[in-house]
Amino acid sequence: MLKQNGMMGRAWHTWDRTSDWVQALAAIIEPDGTPADQTLSVPGEFVGRGTFERKEFPFNHELTLEQLVQLASSWSFVAQRADRNIVLAKIRGLGEKAESVHTGLVRFPHTTATFRFKQPARGVVG
Repeated sequence: MLKQNGMMGRAWHTWDRTSDWVQALAAIIEPDGTPADQTLSVPGEFVGRGTFERKEFPFNHELTLEQLVQLASSWSFVAQRADRNIVLAKIRGLGEKAESVHTGLVRFPHTTATFRFKQPARGVVG
């Protein structure tokens, strides 16, 4: 537990699901639909215990086509699939369409979601 007036920070890198490219990727690898984004709400262990702030910082992870396929192959939700090779081939095809003619790189939009939790002084509710 945090000390009185203590602060804690957290950060998650998540896909930018507002991007058409990421939505197409998700359609390939998430056949059961998009999982709930757990970064949108206060983690349960902090509810009612202080103030909680959230900010997002967008960035593009730029990869070669081979790096994209290698990255996707490392995701457990791809690596454990019986149709893994088919999924990776689809990701390669998607990456080929998204590859920049200028740089040869694929831009993979992400968001870093950051959080700050502050434990109030005793007797103060946040």
